[in-house]
Amino acid sequence: MFQKDLEEEFGLRAPSASILVKKMEDDGLITRASVSYDGRLKKIIPSEKARTYHDQVVSDVESLESSLVEGISKEEQQQWLAITKKMIENLKK
Repeated sequence: MFQKDLEEEFGLRAPSASILVKKMEDDGLITRASVSYDGRLKKIIPSEKARTYHDQVVSDVESLESSLVEGISKEEQQQWLAITKKMIENLKK
């Protein structure tokens, strides 16, 4: 993954992505490595520390989601998602 991939995926401007990547590197969550075919590009590589956080975040999100949908049927969840998607499309007009 490269910084431009983060920019595209999360809708970030280049300066914001730069700050984020630098902070993640300083915190030991990623390393940046040069690629042989383009000296300007740096590949972003997650660290073991990041992988550990990933597992915890996934667990926390799954727990939160379970709490949020407790007592709400699958049909009701699907209806809510469909309505939300329509609202988002309306905002794009």
